[in-house]
Amino acid sequence: MTALLPASSANIAASANFANNCTNYMNFTNSLNFHSASHSNIDENQWNWPELTIEKLEKVIFSSSIKKAADSDRIGFLIIQKTYSIIPELFFQLYYKLIKLDFHSTCWKKSINVVIKKINKDDYSDSKSYRIISLLNCLDKISEKIIAKRLLFFAKTTNLLYFD
Repeated sequence: MTALLPASSANIAASANFANNCTNYMNFTNSLNFHSASHSNIDENQWNWPELTIEKLEKVIFSSSIKKAADSDRIGFLIIQKTYSIIPELFFQLYYKLIKLDFHSTCWKKSINVVIKKINKDDYSDSKSYRIISLLNCLDKISEKIIAKRLLFFAKTTNLLYFD
């Protein structure tokens, strides 16, 4: 497999520890000579993210389908939505503080991956004959939606998105 990769990326796979992986990865990406756009209109020290409001949080929670499967904690969106209806302030405090502290819970990062056969395939020894479904933590999905909306806002207000 490493024969298909550039010589620098082969070093990443062959590294014995995390520090070597990081060094090899940085050397590899630096060798690619990406041409980055100038974003002189971005002053990181003065950037103000839009505040999370209880209305925005509610919109994120209730825009999620109750039919989506939960991970091993079995806390699906129906449970979250019903609980939010009773104690919205606690949800708001949780997500507000997670964002302010730049914290992403380790237990939310876990997933369950399920391999499913695709129907009507001739050769099931081919990996393309299967689909992987990842069951993610629903509380984490809420957090990811909030961050995704903030990143989209940032990209739009700083002209990071180019439409050709």
